[in-house]
Amino acid sequence: MIDASSTPDEIYEAVRRTIAELFEFPIEDLRQDSHLFDELDLDSLDAADMRTQLHDLTGTTIAEARFQEARTVADVVKMVQEQFEA
Repeated sequence: MIDASSTPDEIYEAVRRTIAELFEFPIEDLRQDSHLFDELDLDSLDAADMRTQLHDLTGTTIAEARFQEARTVADVVKMVQEQFEA
């Protein structure tokens, strides 16, 4: 579980692990600039699943409309970080 005391690197690794496990994607191929839809071929249902998994991981919820703005792994990491800063 990650929380407000987690470093940006820990959050990044947790997001990578979540994507890799949820979508059976090789973790070594996931980078900060990996594009969720073009490169990883995720769709809106996949994004909803990831949002749910991130809630389970963090105990916080990223608003659906806000999460739809995410385009890269780095965007998701930033959104998780912002949840802890709120």
